[in-house]
Amino acid sequence: MCFRRTAQNTSTGFLIYSIARLENLEELDFSWNSSLRRIPISIIGLAKLTAVNFEGCRSMTSPPQAVCKQGLPALRKYYTDLVKSGKKNFIPVTVIGQSMAGKTSLIRSMQQTRRILSTRDCVNTLDEATKVFNVSEAEFDEGSKLVFHDFGGQAIYHFAYPLSSRSQFVPMLVVDIASFNRLAKAKGVDAACEDVCFDWLSHLYLSCPQAGHPLVVFSHSDCVSSKVLKARMKEQKDATER
Repeated sequence: MCFRRTAQNTSTGFLIYSIARLENLEELDFSWNSSLRRIPISIIGLAKLTAVNFEGCRSMTSPPQAVCKQGLPALRKYYTDLVKSGKKNFIPVTVIGQSMAGKTSLIRSMQQTRRILSTRDCVNTLDEATKVFNVSEAEFDEGSKLVFHDFGGQAIYHFAYPLSSRSQFVPMLVVDIASFNRLAKAKGVDAACEDVCFDWLSHLYLSCPQAGHPLVVFSHSDCVSSKVLKARMKEQKDATER
C-alpha cells in the first residue's frame, strides 16, 4: 500500500494522524507539502512501512528537516532516542473562539480522554475562563505532548495573539454550532460565519501571518439535530471557500 499527497490542503493535519492507523502501509510520500509541520511518532511504528518522502516540506519542525532528509531509519532512531531520553516532543496549539464556545471543555476532555463539561458564570465577566490566556498540557502519544494556549473569548483579547508568534503552532478555532445556528437564522449564514469564524481567524493571522492552516472544532453538536449539524457545517465550509 502506498500513499502520496503533494497538494496543500487544510486536512493535511488530520490525514497524517489518520494514516498512522494503516497497518499495511509500505510507502508514504508527502513531498513538497508546505502545510505539513509534524510527523507523529505512531507513523514510524508501522511495521510494513519501508520508505518515506518529505522532500520540500519546508514547514516541517518535528522531527527537524535534517532528520527527515535522511529517511525512515533516521526518523525511527530520532523517536527511539527521544522516548529513551524521557523527553517529550511539544506541540503548541493556539485555541481561539467566542466566549463559551467550549474551548476549556475541549482541552480538559483531551487531557482526561473523556468528555468534560466546564461550568461558567454567565453574569460574572471576571470568572476563571476570561483570563487573557491559559496554558495547559495534554499527552498526545508516547513521545509527544500538546501544549494548549487557550485565549479568552472576548474580542478585547485579540491583541494577545502575538504571544503565539514566538514559535510555529497549530491554530485551533472552536465554533459553537448551536450559536452559529441561531445567528444564521437571525442574521443570515454569511453574517453568522463572520461572527463565529472569520473575525477570529482574521485577527489571528493578522497578528501571526506565519501560522499554518487552522483546525476547526464544532462544539455543542448535541444541541442541534444531526440534519441541522450537517447542513450548518457545509454552510461554513462553502462560505470559507468563497
